[in-house]
Amino acid sequence: RDSLGELLVERETHRLFGLRNYWMAQTRQRMEHEGPQLSYWTKSRAHFIAKKYQDMLGHLALQRDPKYVLAKGFLELAQRNVFVTVHAGGGLNIQATIVARRLGIGRNAREEAANISGE
Repeated sequence: RDSLGELLVERETHRLFGLRNYWMAQTRQRMEHEGPQLSYWTKSRAHFIAKKYQDMLGHLALQRDPKYVLAKGFLELAQRNVFVTVHAGGGLNIQATIVARRLGIGRNAREEAANISGE
């Protein structure tokens, strides 16, 4: 139950970060560090979440056999792709650097986020 509770907290945190970013995009709020912050959080938690799945489900989290597969293969796919999740688009150090620069930490000048809308 503790592991399931921890996974639910992780999932809810991820959902709330995503909702915030979606709301900001839909209301045309200027986004600074929010995107890289979600990316950093997702990457930093990926191995923890994969390990929790393995602890809870044992070998069933890694099954590809249709007879034993759980969650339509999503869990096995997540286990296989955890390293790709962490390193795609820049690892943790890259995401942390982007967040720090957008917040103005460690530099004299704050780095602005790209303006996608062209305004």
